[in-house]
Amino acid sequence: PTDNMPSAVPEVPAALVALVHDFLKTSGFNKAAKALKKEHDEELEEVKGESLLELFKSTNKAPESSKKKRKAEEEKEDEEKEEEKPAKKSKKEKKEKKEVKVEK
Repeated sequence: PTDNMPSAVPEVPAALVALVHDFLKTSGFNKAAKALKKEHDEELEEVKGESLLELFKSTNKAPESSKKKRKAEEEKEDEEKEEEKPAKKSKKEKKEKKEVKVEK
């Protein structure tokens, strides 16, 4: 035994092993799927519901959509701030205003 190896392998839920096995098979990792099946043959269950890839995609979708939502909210706030600020006058407008005052 090597010093790097853990003394006990943690328990992995059978449903998770089945999901990983299904993912390996459907992704073309046949040798890895076969090795996993050899290690956990009696634990392998039929995968019901979403695949591992679908679960991964659904959990990673939420942060992306919330990022977009947050960005849209920030843009809206920026627009509102711009509307609140008085519009800056151009040099031409300032000059015309001075000329009007001088004429009076």
